[in-house]
Amino acid sequence: MQEKMPEDFNFSYSFDFFDKFSSFDSTYKRSYNFHDTTIRVVLSREEKQLIYAAMIENDLWQLPVDFEALNTKDMKCIYPSSTDELWVAMNGKIKEIKFDHSCSPKKDPDAVIKYSRIILEIVHIIRNKKEVQKLPSTDIMIL
Repeated sequence: MQEKMPEDFNFSYSFDFFDKFSSFDSTYKRSYNFHDTTIRVVLSREEKQLIYAAMIENDLWQLPVDFEALNTKDMKCIYPSSTDELWVAMNGKIKEIKFDHSCSPKKDPDAVIKYSRIILEIVHIIRNKKEVQKLPSTDIMIL
């Protein structure tokens, strides 16, 4: 049986340099060179439940706040890189996670897998919203 989603469950997620979604105020923001575009994107109760379930199944509260790279001779770093930020509120608690994509491997590969499962669920749902699909791609180029 699936755990019941708390009434106060909300989250925001910043990703891919240019995009940010917030269920707190049902907004999706995409950045462009000379402006930002913010649109209203409302998740259904079922969509929020799927995201909540992914967070619970992947031990959100046990994940690190910041994913550190394993400092070894095999460490690979890429610059510029992006940092994802996930901010979750539920049951009166707050969890913030930052994931820097610049260097790998990370110290805790199991936690990376769990975090990735949560993010894939969020991105899958958000990117499939018609309102988001109608937005033009960003014109910002990272060199």
